[in-house]
Amino acid sequence: MAGTFNNYGKTVWRNVHKNPLLSFIKLMGLLVGTVASMLIFSYAAYEASYDTFQPQYQHLYRVVSRHFQQGELQRETAFTVPALGPAVAAEIPGIIDYFRLTAWAQSYTMKYQSADSDPIIYKERQAYFSDASIIHQFGLHLVQGNPERALTAPAEVLLSTSTATRYFGSDWPRKELIGQSLEYHDTYHGSLQFTIAGVFKDIPENAHLQFDVLFSHATLPLFLPEEIPPKQRAEMFDVSWGPPSWYTYLVLDKSVTPETIGERITALVKEHNTDKDNVEMLVRQPIQDIHLYSNMQDEASAPGSANQVTFLTVIGCLTLFIAWGNYTNLSVIKGLNRVKEVALRKVFSATPRQLIKQFMAEAFILQVIVLLIAIASVWLTFPLFTDYLNVSIQFPKTSNPLLWGLFIIPVLSTLVTGLYPALLLSKVKVQTALKNKISLSQDRMFRSGLVVFQLGLGGVLLLLVITFTAVRQVKFMQDQGSGVDMQRTMVIESPNVLAQEADFAKRLNALRASLEPYPAVQSVTAVDFIPGSGQSWNIQAAPEGSPDKLLTFRQINVDFQYLETIGAHFLAGEDFSSGSNEGKVIINRRAAQVLGYREPQQALHEVLKISHGGWTPEMEIIGVVENYFQQSLQHAFEPIIFFPNLSQGNVLVKFSAGPENVSQSVERVRDAWAMVFPDNPFDYFFLRDFYQQQYQADVQFAKTFRIGTWVAVFIAIAGLIALISFTLINRRKEIGIRKVLGASVSSLLILLTKRTLGLTIMAGVLATPLAYWLVSRWLDHYAFRIELHALLFAIPILCILGLVLLTLSFQTVRAARANPVNILHDE
Repeated sequence: MAGTFNNYGKTVWRNVHKNPLLSFIKLMGLLVGTVASMLIFSYAAYEASYDTFQPQYQHLYRVVSRHFQQGELQRETAFTVPALGPAVAAEIPGIIDYFRLTAWAQSYTMKYQSADSDPIIYKERQAYFSDASIIHQFGLHLVQGNPERALTAPAEVLLSTSTATRYFGSDWPRKELIGQSLEYHDTYHGSLQFTIAGVFKDIPENAHLQFDVLFSHATLPLFLPEEIPPKQRAEMFDVSWGPPSWYTYLVLDKSVTPETIGERITALVKEHNTDKDNVEMLVRQPIQDIHLYSNMQDEASAPGSANQVTFLTVIGCLTLFIAWGNYTNLSVIKGLNRVKEVALRKVFSATPRQLIKQFMAEAFILQVIVLLIAIASVWLTFPLFTDYLNVSIQFPKTSNPLLWGLFIIPVLSTLVTGLYPALLLSKVKVQTALKNKISLSQDRMFRSGLVVFQLGLGGVLLLLVITFTAVRQVKFMQDQGSGVDMQRTMVIESPNVLAQEADFAKRLNALRASLEPYPAVQSVTAVDFIPGSGQSWNIQAAPEGSPDKLLTFRQINVDFQYLETIGAHFLAGEDFSSGSNEGKVIINRRAAQVLGYREPQQALHEVLKISHGGWTPEMEIIGVVENYFQQSLQHAFEPIIFFPNLSQGNVLVKFSAGPENVSQSVERVRDAWAMVFPDNPFDYFFLRDFYQQQYQADVQFAKTFRIGTWVAVFIAIAGLIALISFTLINRRKEIGIRKVLGASVSSLLILLTKRTLGLTIMAGVLATPLAYWLVSRWLDHYAFRIELHALLFAIPILCILGLVLLTLSFQTVRAARANPVNILHDE
């Protein structure tokens, strides 16, 4: 067997060496296509791998809620009430365990004070209060601490390894962190001393739930008012069916049916529902489906898109199929040089089966070599690929089944690309081959089909249309902006360390007064939820005349200068004043429409009854602003009510358009911040950059398609060269005779190019309906999208026609100018 493959290897080398240019084009097309498809598959596989690292992921579910009013779906949220976990675990058989997480506050400031150094202060954004069972059920690996006892007592905290490095230095593994104290601050509840109970390995990037800090859930009763009796306070979060702001995860027994559990959970919630007009239906989600198939309000992280993963998988397959088709065409052309070899082998009693075996073995050897080079190329280019997409993806480890599964590619590739040329050459007749009169016209239909597939139905046109659409949609969203002015606006994250005698509003006014004399500062304001955050409070309100008609709105708390600073356009009414704004609210156009007002002016001075926490204050509408995009253009406009009662929030500093240096302006703000908000980190970013981050997944999608498209164009050029070369070889006698009879170069050009141009036009005609359906389906996921017009499909077709015509003209003119004596020499 080894000797046989050794002989096949020598034959492969001789054939490559005999025609190096054609061999290089053939193998390079296959190599580039394989590398591109492997990179695309790796990204798609990474997106599909979310949350599969947990030991219990197949039995771990998240519970989410859908809220209905008067039978209509009002909102879908990932939040549930705190009592849900303990209740379902106690009353529904088949639930092995549960854990809950709540953010409790938007952010936390943590301070570590050692005896011999300055305090180390950081703002922690990815932090939750959680039940202790998360350690086992979410697969946390503690490098310090006891996993059986950690997070069971109040005021305990777990840190990730990267967080431990921030506070205790890179040599923290040589220290005993258990028992060390960290000072905790949040805006609402003041300060508290937490004891470190453990350190866990950083959460993998492919987890929908990301956190650096975990506080014990048993700490939450310490934040409740002391007037509440101790026993009631301790049990509050286990029995409260109050506001939903908890994530709830359940571990199901292998023997139970998830659908049955979902029905029982909904029935249990119905028993505790006191508002029959507000129906809540709970749905359980497999944890591995959350990243790609869940896009609700209050998600723990930005979700991915199953639709995009499907498209990426398709483009990876198309790129590989185009490379295979090109390889097959070139193999047929190259096989014409071996017909005499085939004839001689047949003379010496070689059977068709032996010939097929030989050609398939040679193809397999080449495919394995190409795959090994492709894996090495992917390994070398992987950092560049991830940097280009701006994603954190690790190259698959040698133990990864996906990496070993790649070795199936040469087997499939051999069958796809090697079988057809082998069968074709094995059918060659000895007499015809020895006379050098080869006619393979009976296989023209198959080869024409390959060309149509490469250029149209499965190839370049399809990819060009999708790429043009993706790029235009992303550009449309980025250029559209948010509908408000975010230029030159700096956001300083909300301060958490505040003295009891000075509230946030007073400190904000002090910061504003400190910066007013500086010409570069145009305004200073604050808001709890900035555009692009995708977060806000939910609130229910009803018109004064219809108190039973409760509707759901987004609640955003603002400073009196916020709407002016972002340039919100008033359709009616006026802005908040610098004085008292008690009992007043401003709504957006969508909220006015939801309330039933046809014109914004009709909503002025109307009264809303706000249902919140058991009290129903009456609020007067004093203004209506135009809709703007609080989230990306993927989402429709939502009804928003702006409240002036801002008790904490992110500080916005808008700079003027003058010549001042931005870095100098930032330093001026930093100095003022340190005076007004001491002990608070100065963490800032620019609003426009933050808002554009929402489109990162769409940008990555467009970039990945762009890679596949340019690779497909490269391979298509090689495919065109293959087709033209094959045509010219088969028609060289005809070209010579026509030249002898006086045919001009232009007439030969028309004669030899019309078929390929016809195939190109056919590819465009056949691919356009499929391309239209695919891009329409993709755009359906955006509330605001580009319009599909004829140019979007005409431009790719014209590009392909131009490419085909250019390649045809170059090859054909060269053949038409050849000396007919040399062409007819062998006849």
